[in-house]
Amino acid sequence: MSCSLLSNYQPSLMPRQLQPRSTSSRLAQVTNGRNTMTAVRVATTFSARFDHIAAIESMQSEVMVSHRCRSVAELIALARSGMIDVALIAEDYHEVGLETTDAFAESGMEHLRWGVVCDMPAERHRLQALDIQVIRAETTGEELIEWIQNLQPTLPRARDTEPLRPHESRDATDHALRALLQTDPTSGVTHQTDPGQQEHPEDLGYGARCQAGNVIAVWGPHGGVGRSTVAVNLAVELTTWGKHVLLIDADTHGASVATMLGLLDDSAGIAQASRAAEHHRLSVEELRSHCHRVGVGGQYLDVLTGLTRPDRWAELRPSSLQTIFAQARSGWDLVVIDAGFGLEEDEELSFDIPAPQRHAATLSAIHAADTVVAVGTADPIGLPRLIGGIEQIGEKQISGEVIPVLNQVSSASSGFNPKRGITEVWQRFGPQLKLEVFLPDQPQQCRTALLRGQALIEVAPKSPLRRAVNELARRLSPQPPDSRSRQHTHHQAQHRQQQFSPEAGRHHVLFASDSHAPEAGQCRQQENQDHVDQPRTRRQLRRARHRR
Repeated sequence: MSCSLLSNYQPSLMPRQLQPRSTSSRLAQVTNGRNTMTAVRVATTFSARFDHIAAIESMQSEVMVSHRCRSVAELIALARSGMIDVALIAEDYHEVGLETTDAFAESGMEHLRWGVVCDMPAERHRLQALDIQVIRAETTGEELIEWIQNLQPTLPRARDTEPLRPHESRDATDHALRALLQTDPTSGVTHQTDPGQQEHPEDLGYGARCQAGNVIAVWGPHGGVGRSTVAVNLAVELTTWGKHVLLIDADTHGASVATMLGLLDDSAGIAQASRAAEHHRLSVEELRSHCHRVGVGGQYLDVLTGLTRPDRWAELRPSSLQTIFAQARSGWDLVVIDAGFGLEEDEELSFDIPAPQRHAATLSAIHAADTVVAVGTADPIGLPRLIGGIEQIGEKQISGEVIPVLNQVSSASSGFNPKRGITEVWQRFGPQLKLEVFLPDQPQQCRTALLRGQALIEVAPKSPLRRAVNELARRLSPQPPDSRSRQHTHHQAQHRQQQFSPEAGRHHVLFASDSHAPEAGQCRQQENQDHVDQPRTRRQLRRARHRR
């Protein structure tokens, strides 16, 4: 039979094998007597505690259970195939969070709808806080069918940028989080906030701090280029100007911020915050509770410590990190992120289901940053790596500004007149970015600071490296306040955040709640033989140098 003759046949007279299929792959036609209904194909996980599948099938409506899945991952994979219209989750509620919402939104199916059938009140409150559509498992079949038909299509999740007020915290949500962490609410979760915050509402992150702050991501290629050194000292310099700064260690390969600041590396604050952001709405106050507060240079610095082991990288999901960065922007004046080196994205086609990205933390940091400080070494190996990395960052189509910084600049590695030689090479082979920041190579000062767990401003305040970092901070932030306001901020922060013991020559670094830290063993005394207070006269300065 020729094509011309075949075209004259009506679809009703053609054999079933030759009849054209419907243009919509998601809809099936079900004939019930003379009436034709559009079937709604439902895929669901099953629960051992209740049988919602029988309730759906007993109604004999257009809602049909076409697939039964054993896990949420299998359900997401089925949704990506386009074979279903509705996805229902009836088990494994602990796996449902922001990552699940993003997975369904990125499935490519515009008309896909999904929801959760839940028999746990605490989990229902938590899921509702994430704007996930939930129904009680005790509902009748008729109510369940009506709820499925009224489900809204899955849309990309909007990122929250406004901080949550304390009264927006939900008791059920907090209870679910404590159950997830398997900790006691009074002793399991360590609150590192300052008790003086209750007396100083200006420190709560509202009012003037509701205006979004700047986010600075410090990135650099692999090879020990000094990313963490630059990030830590940059955050400290910004803190000494009276800025409310948060330092986030997002390096999933080798977190080192806690060690460089002399903190006890016993917990990963970023992992705790990531779990909280994944399973309920993370507020600024809760994010602050996961931070360590460190006294440095007469001010205090909030630190969100990194992972304790590199194999825990999968705990940092992109959706959770984006929420953390958004709340950090809302609650702090400046946010400095110590990012890793990896910029590669894993090929998802090699997996049957969406798989976590190894470098998701780094990619999330550079996408969330207003400014990316690209750090590289001034030697024949580090300079080409920096140039190639900046080109990769440009391919990511980020919205922030990229500032190249050359670290460890010396004549030994870059030849005579290193700045001039490096600038000529940069203008010839580098990207179309001005190279204006050069950090001198001073390994002795850096090693001393690392040994003491201090910043350069405490160990070597007059060193060329510290001055260069201070100049970099001036480029990234508005000019520091005048001396009068800076002195007032210094005394205010010193009174509320730090405890000095001049007779013992020790500096108490408080990273937990000040009122409960001595009882719970959360306060560490850090030796600081050469810095009790900044000398105010030349005679005191000479005496301090003589003691050294």
